[in-house]
Amino acid sequence: MNREVEKAAALIREKTGKKVVVYTKDMEYCSAGQEGLADAIDGELKRISSYKVKNKTYFPFRYGSVDYVGYIDGVSDSDKAFAALCAAVLGSGAIKEQPASKKDALKSVLLGESDENEVGKFVKKYSVPDYACAVYVVYSADGRAAEVVNFLENFKNSPCDLSVMTDDFTCAHVRFREGGEREADSQTLTDYAFLLVRSVEEELGIKISVGVGNEVKGFSEAATSYSQAATALRMNNVFEGKTSVSTYKEFILVKMLEELPRYKLREYFDFLTDDSAKELLEDPDMVETAEEFLQSDLNVSETSRKLYMHRNTLMYRLDKIEQATGLDVRKFQDATTFRLILILYRLLS
Repeated sequence: MNREVEKAAALIREKTGKKVVVYTKDMEYCSAGQEGLADAIDGELKRISSYKVKNKTYFPFRYGSVDYVGYIDGVSDSDKAFAALCAAVLGSGAIKEQPASKKDALKSVLLGESDENEVGKFVKKYSVPDYACAVYVVYSADGRAAEVVNFLENFKNSPCDLSVMTDDFTCAHVRFREGGEREADSQTLTDYAFLLVRSVEEELGIKISVGVGNEVKGFSEAATSYSQAATALRMNNVFEGKTSVSTYKEFILVKMLEELPRYKLREYFDFLTDDSAKELLEDPDMVETAEEFLQSDLNVSETSRKLYMHRNTLMYRLDKIEQATGLDVRKFQDATTFRLILILYRLLS
């Protein structure tokens, strides 16, 4: 079904409060889904017709080169007049939503609410360049996203960069890589995010967290990068990450597991743990120690420094983890398995 017809029908419903259902003449698509097709009528409809048995008035119309049929509830004369008006309006495409502002349109693009045609219109209207770009999702826990967006307008790397609030706590920043710049690797994207965190805190006194999406080939794929950045931010919160910057790549395993059915996650978790291991996972101090050790690349000295913990205390805790789980997290393979157990535990919690 033509998207303009579907949006127009929805707008009529919104403005009048009267349900308007539209389906293609060959019944391949209905704006109300299969439920709406249940009330469709067989055969060709050439004029406005009322069916008292169904208590509906049907009207045919043509938009572009496609024939449609619409219907409304009711069979009174006023219902027939309204049906005639709907046919005229939908067939001519006369009803259109007010054009969205640049910020509303950008928000719609990033949230994946705009189709390919609408993204193309945005690019053309606002002269958005066809450069590779990456999206950063910025979260302010104290609801000062408006201040952050204003800062980003002046902080941007290029005049092409775009920023918009998505809600009171969150905003998105699209950073373009111009023609002469080399391809941005993961470290480059992360470094920029840390620079952003430091700058916002120094200039505004606001602590923020930033999720970083992968660089995509062009603005038409920006919604993908936004989704990745938002996922990284959400996962960092779920896993109580201590860093202010999180990337999609570091959580790709989590994302893959999250898409599995819950019963399957439970099955894997039960296979990898016994009662003593599950009891250990309920101890926040032990879990914090294990996670910090993994994040410090299995480096005992670095972990001790970060946790302000004596080396012997740390070694005692690592031994205790091995006794409870059968995994020596000082060895890479066992550390990987333990990391998987932690992910499953968080997802199931």
